Amino acid sequence: SVVAPSIIGRPVEGIWHSGIVVYGREYFFGAGVQRAGEHEFPALYALQPTRTLELGITEIPADVFDAWLADVTEGRFAPHAYHLTRNNCNHFADEAAQFLTGNRVPAEVTSQATELLAALAASPLAPLVL
Repeated sequence: SVVAPSIIGRPVEGIWHSGIVVYGREYFFGAGVQRAGEHEFPALYALQPTRTLELGITEIPADVFDAWLADVTEGRFAPHAYHLTRNNCNHFADEAAQFLTGNRVPAEVTSQATELLAALAASPLAPLVL
């Protein structure tokens, strides 16, 4: 957040990682869909959450969610499908939240990578960092 204003012209609160916590586990997307115990992610990846959002309560049974995961893991969220701005952990969390609750992850999270890249491209420093 200290360097961002000089490079892209505005402060950046953080670079968001998103996951979905349901059925006692956290599900997230990186090198494919991964899972960890509900409170294990910070220790596994040395990242502490700065914010947790309650997106709702699900009535979807765990086996139905497992079937959905199996489907998306073979397609949109397969390991090779990761893209920094178009298909990242935030997009996975958004789709999982919609499936489970009908609610979405805030747009400020899902659009952040695209917005930062656009701001960087418009920066006078773009030739040095892109």
